[in-house]
Amino acid sequence: MRASNARLAWAAGIVLLAAAAAASSEAVGRSARRGFDPPPEFGGKRWAVVPDAAEAVRAWMAAGVHGRPLVVLTGRWGRPASPAQPALVVARPQSGDSPDLLDADSALFAAARLGVAREMHVAMPPAALALRLAEARGAKDARVGDGWASHPYHGYPRRFSSPAALRAPPDPALVLVEPSFLEAAGPAAIDAWLRDRGVIIDLGIVALDDPAASDAQRERARALAEALGAVAVEVEVER
Repeated sequence: MRASNARLAWAAGIVLLAAAAAASSEAVGRSARRGFDPPPEFGGKRWAVVPDAAEAVRAWMAAGVHGRPLVVLTGRWGRPASPAQPALVVARPQSGDSPDLLDADSALFAAARLGVAREMHVAMPPAALALRLAEARGAKDARVGDGWASHPYHGYPRRFSSPAALRAPPDPALVLVEPSFLEAAGPAAIDAWLRDRGVIIDLGIVALDDPAASDAQRERARALAEALGAVAVEVEVER
């Protein structure tokens, strides 16, 4: 894959963030919005490839983006970490073992708490969307329409829809493509499709795996990353 030949290492001095600190970061993220300035290694591109959603959030943090809209293309939906747990741990102890608590299921909630994203627009394939809409019906603060649902999470705006009903945010957005979105009948040229939908890509990331992905979908994710010329990003943790 071409992406593997253009690896970029970002040093991220990310330390333990408790829930109170995370809430403060969210407030900062909504007021101090920062976009992505591609380094030379990106060759002008705005796509990266990482193992999963947890690494995507680390990459966005290391890139310094803050307070951006987030567009997620996925076939599944995660859950937040327990409130008793820290929002994010990536500092490694002297032993070299990682106490990392950010995983693919909780990562997008962490992106909100940490101020990386200020709102979320999620597009899902038909079967996955039907389950999500059924879950939203009757939920507090949720509004369900034809092929979409608006369901804030503790004041954090979230909209779920079919690909055809994806509503582009007005500002340049972070984009995450998970393999479970990549059905054979889905959009083929995702970058062109996003532009046609009106999405301005600030920094897009293709995840190579997610908890709901099949082997065929993981292969499609690898092929997509290669077609986009996505840069393989490795976030280095300061020791």
